[in-house]
Amino acid sequence: MKGEGLETKQNPPLLVRIAKILLRFTVMLSVTMIIYNTILYAMKVMGGDDYLSKESLKKLSYVGLGLVLALSSVILINVIRSISTTLLRV
Repeated sequence: MKGEGLETKQNPPLLVRIAKILLRFTVMLSVTMIIYNTILYAMKVMGGDDYLSKESLKKLSYVGLGLVLALSSVILINVIRSISTTLLRV
């Protein structure tokens, strides 16, 4: 019989696919911002400007917080997806 023993691959829901695309974009943007702000921080420290170096550190912490929020949103979406698929199988 044709197709016997083959498991079909189920595509993830649209929300999960969109979340993964947005996560990739967020990670690329975050890495770019981390590199930029690190270079900016190094230039400000070498220049002796204490106020601007603190501002650069603040921006770095905002980028890190944004990255953590983005990763936690994907985790939350996956938890909701697993709960909903479990409940719908009944």
